[in-house]
Amino acid sequence: MIEEWIDQAPPEKRLSYFLDGELSGEDYDERLEKLSKALGYTNSAIVKQWLSGKTKVPLRHITALSGFFNCDISEVLPLWLSQELPDDVHLYRAGERMLSVWEFMLVNVARDVYAHGED
Repeated sequence: MIEEWIDQAPPEKRLSYFLDGELSGEDYDERLEKLSKALGYTNSAIVKQWLSGKTKVPLRHITALSGFFNCDISEVLPLWLSQELPDDVHLYRAGERMLSVWEFMLVNVARDVYAHGED
């Protein structure tokens, strides 16, 4: 789950802050290298540029990042939207309203339960 402080971060840096936080710990450098390799890079130079905010994270990596950090894509995609269009708070907020896979399953169950008698 994304920490609430991320909303207070500058919009264009939210994704890089998230990535840096997810990599944090004693094994930071090792995890950075593993992430870089998982994304198909031979070294960590590009990912380091993302972390510093020098370059943007490409959309094509959002699914792989979600998988690497074991989080739902609905948590990462709003951060990417914020990176791309930092002045559009409405787009970021819309992205935050996306349902995770588990939330979507719960909504479907509720729809089945409450719509059952409408036939």
